[in-house]
Amino acid sequence: MIDDAIDHGGLIVVGSHVQKTTEQLRTLYPLPGLHFIEFDCHLVLNQKAFSTEVTRVRHEAENKVSQGITTVIYTKRERLDLGENMEEEELKLSVKISDTVTSIVRDFAIRPRYLIAKGGITSSDIGTKGLGVKRAIVAGQIAPGVPVWKTSAESKFPFIPYIIFPGNVGTVDTLKDVVLRLE
Repeated sequence: MIDDAIDHGGLIVVGSHVQKTTEQLRTLYPLPGLHFIEFDCHLVLNQKAFSTEVTRVRHEAENKVSQGITTVIYTKRERLDLGENMEEEELKLSVKISDTVTSIVRDFAIRPRYLIAKGGITSSDIGTKGLGVKRAIVAGQIAPGVPVWKTSAESKFPFIPYIIFPGNVGTVDTLKDVVLRLE
């Protein structure tokens, strides 16, 4: 099989809002050659603006990945707060945002060289719903607590490394170290 992604960049999707993830994301900024795209998920309150934002993020990421540039898509770091007694509505919007982040991967038109999903729910949903992984080979861990799957033939992007990176795992430098190993 000829790997059409050999010259493509990797794709890193950061959904987790825990402090450790935000700190790990910050350590990526100084790395050369990465492209960062903030997904303004707060636009979920305006359906038209939200839809436009999703399209912008996906197209920009596809363009960069196809040019061989590893791209980091990350959700806005501030939690969406609708005010007092709005927890149920906030939860519904959080689910919609999570589903949308997953859809960016599901609809992604360019095969990345590898994919890292940062966040427990993010990585689970991207693996099963975004990539459609039914079976995978567990290649091991790229860092303690950070498994690597090799996706199987039925997945959206067969046979790529898929790194499942839970939100509260590792040190402040673990995400950076993983990216450096893959680049």
